[in-house]
Amino acid sequence: MKNINMFGWVLIVTITIIVVSSNVSSLGVSPSDLDFGVMDRNDINERTIAVSTGGNETLKLTFSISENMKNWIALEPNETILKGKSQVRIKVKLITPNTAPNGIYNGKIRVSSSPISHTGGSVGTGVSVSIPVDIVVHISDTERYSGNVFSINVKNPIIGNPVSLFVNLMNTGNVRTKPNIHVDILSYDTTNVLKSADYSDTEIDVRENKTIELKISYPEYWNSGKYWANITTSVKDKVIDTMLIEFKILDESMSGVGKLEETTMSTIPEVTPEGQEDLRMASGHKEISYLNTIIISLLILVVLVIIIYAMTKKKEKNEGSPLEKI
Repeated sequence: MKNINMFGWVLIVTITIIVVSSNVSSLGVSPSDLDFGVMDRNDINERTIAVSTGGNETLKLTFSISENMKNWIALEPNETILKGKSQVRIKVKLITPNTAPNGIYNGKIRVSSSPISHTGGSVGTGVSVSIPVDIVVHISDTERYSGNVFSINVKNPIIGNPVSLFVNLMNTGNVRTKPNIHVDILSYDTTNVLKSADYSDTEIDVRENKTIELKISYPEYWNSGKYWANITTSVKDKVIDTMLIEFKILDESMSGVGKLEETTMSTIPEVTPEGQEDLRMASGHKEISYLNTIIISLLILVVLVIIIYAMTKKKEKNEGSPLEKI
């Protein structure tokens, strides 16, 4: 009878653990760290974190910022609701103070979730989850000019129309800049430069991603056929990208409708700042799941059963088994 009571208590404890485990919210945050790079004093930069849940529960999300960066960081939104099996993006804006000395600064944003009851919208009884996101920023007053070209696209023009090129790039330095884009139109055998053009009218802000359109006219005596465009992009006299792209000048009879036909000639995928954050999601993803909790619960159950079994055997040995007494 005593053994039955012991196993009854084991069963009750196990059921309690599993019920509590089932209320733990599955929460994922990516990326797990935000690097704002090198910034000036009184500078502004933005990043994005994605918060997701694989569970069915609706969660209330709240955010807290480490004390040393409370006045540096603004979150949009700073509190929100996350429905089951969904994702929400949080904008993280960092503003460096005027008085901050040069150096590397670290902080944290803590993402916390609480299940919301289906009745009345109040916070439920489920277990809350909290996940930290590391922040790092390097403050320096040294001017840096740099950039990344993500893609270059070209439109095949109908004869008589200008050649249109689209250069997508980001200013990765810490000062506003006007990149210079130099284009050489080459014969298809690349032996002759038919026309050259420079473009440097567009100013790009720090960390801004922008697509610059260039229109290059050409003499009427050019024939339809294949040509090359050699595009060199520079920032402050420093070359950041060179690309050779094939394009065609089309006969009107080839277009059918008389419109420009767009073709993408870039071998580099176009990546927006948000897209760059998404690329880091796989390596930076942190998640607390039901599976981990259930496994822990089962391990606790096994340990309890072993302890009860050992105690029962020891008691039988001390009191003598029923066969020995007969």
